[in-house]
Amino acid sequence: MALTQGGRFAEWAGGTALTVNSLHQQGIDQPAQGLVIEAVAPDGQIEGVSLPHKSFVIGVQWHPEFRCWEVPFACNLFEAFGAACRRRAADRHRRAQPAA
Repeated sequence: MALTQGGRFAEWAGGTALTVNSLHQQGIDQPAQGLVIEAVAPDGQIEGVSLPHKSFVIGVQWHPEFRCWEVPFACNLFEAFGAACRRRAADRHRRAQPAA
C-alpha cells in the first residue's frame, strides 16, 4: 500500500510503501472530519488513518499484531502506542497529585 509522505505511518515504516495482510469486505468510504489518510491500497481502499492533533489516534484496516515481530512497521506502531500510554499515565498521575 502507499503511505502518505510525511505521515506517522511513513515514519514508522521508514518509507512510503508497506505490504500488509489486508482482506476485508468493508472499509472507510470517506474519513470523518479531522482524520488524515495515512495509507491507501492499490485498489484505492483507505487502509489507515490518524488524528494528528491527538496524542495517539490511529485506525488500520488490517491486523498489525499478526506476526508483528517480523514487520518493523508493526513493532514501531506498538512501541509508539506504548510510549503514548506511558505519557498519558504520567500526565494523569501529575494531575492527581495534591497541590503543594
